[in-house]
Amino acid sequence: MTPSGTSELFDTTRVSSFNILTVNYDGGAIGQSLRQALTTLSGLGFPSIIERPTSQYESAENVYDAVFRGDYWAAVYTTAGASQRLADALSGAGQYNPSDAIIYIYNEARYPTAESGYIAANMQQLISVTTSVYHAISGPPALQIINATSDSARQALFNPIIASCINIKPTPQGTKVLYNTVSMIMPIIMQFFFIMAVNGVSGHFAIYSHLCLKDNGMLRLGLSVLYTFIGALCTAGYQSAFEESVWLSPGQFVLVRMIIWLYMHINFLVIDCTTAFIPMSFIPFFSFSWVILNIASVVLPFELNPGFYRWGYALPAHEVYQILVTIWSGGAANQLHISLPILFAWEVLLLPLAVLGLRYRCANARKEHETDEEAARKKYGRHDSAATADQSLKEQITRQLDDTEAGTSRPAVVSAPGTGDGYFPSTPVPFQNTLKRIVSPGRSTQV
Repeated sequence: MTPSGTSELFDTTRVSSFNILTVNYDGGAIGQSLRQALTTLSGLGFPSIIERPTSQYESAENVYDAVFRGDYWAAVYTTAGASQRLADALSGAGQYNPSDAIIYIYNEARYPTAESGYIAANMQQLISVTTSVYHAISGPPALQIINATSDSARQALFNPIIASCINIKPTPQGTKVLYNTVSMIMPIIMQFFFIMAVNGVSGHFAIYSHLCLKDNGMLRLGLSVLYTFIGALCTAGYQSAFEESVWLSPGQFVLVRMIIWLYMHINFLVIDCTTAFIPMSFIPFFSFSWVILNIASVVLPFELNPGFYRWGYALPAHEVYQILVTIWSGGAANQLHISLPILFAWEVLLLPLAVLGLRYRCANARKEHETDEEAARKKYGRHDSAATADQSLKEQITRQLDDTEAGTSRPAVVSAPGTGDGYFPSTPVPFQNTLKRIVSPGRSTQV
């Protein structure tokens, strides 16, 4: 199958999952043309049209509210008296604005690529087909009543329908394709590398083995809150920097930063827990899988995916994106009653696991430290560790060199730790000053 064939198969099997509300307030020729066009276009390759009576949606504001709430992906309706205004214009008795005949509503910020490719494009096709149907059905009768001497009548005859569009939240910026892709991946990657750095530094300075669990926990919590706060500010700023216009108010910017901070902190806890219990060799596989699962839950609306992918509602990336859409749109498509409990559930579940993971790290670090100390005691006798033994040996050699240069008669025997014997000549030897510098305290060269 060719790539184009694959695209056609996708379009004809999933686009019909989008639901579009239609209400006919006109009841005349334009309303009949719209209904006939919807019947012509109905099928798997066109969104599902749900027609409702005017008694259920008494005004255009009710239709707008339905799309604003997210009950429908879009809505299209004919305005009251549109056919009568057109007939009056054809007879030369009045002016007619073809853009007032049919109006469609959608929210581009919900899923910018899907709204542009599957909603707005199909609405424009619907208007085009409606115009063709009107000419086919009402064109001949219109020729009989048209006032040929009127310019407005001739314009109304040739352009009876030009639909108007109400876009709840226009998204003109070219970077809109990144909002549900890269913007959802970067917080995970940032936390992955930050956790790797924190674990590396903590292991190098023996923080896990030398600080108590409480101190380790406070240090780790402070680092996680501070880093995720800065990361959320940078991410929100990165989005705003490429908006190409004043897209968000200051209050919306603060809300965006807060929800991204929560998303980053959840991912911090996820990676922190996994690095505590999963062997390091398997961490890249888990992290890559976590990224793929989260991005798959937001890259396309669930309406364009098989029903199996509905379990993506449980992933933090999907819920964060739903909240971001609500913030961007000024409250549209509000699913906070679902998204916020899921996100807080992740936070509440992962915090105790992170504490257990930290306890596990500290216990392993102390056990490893005690094992090293025991091995050092067995090897170097009274000294606590190999590093302490090496330092003691260096100090003995340095004292012997000092005594030799001073001409003292102190015996020139230096015992290695744990051996009880050893020898260093009391008379000057070649390169003695160089050897003294090598073994002097504060240098890292071992003897």
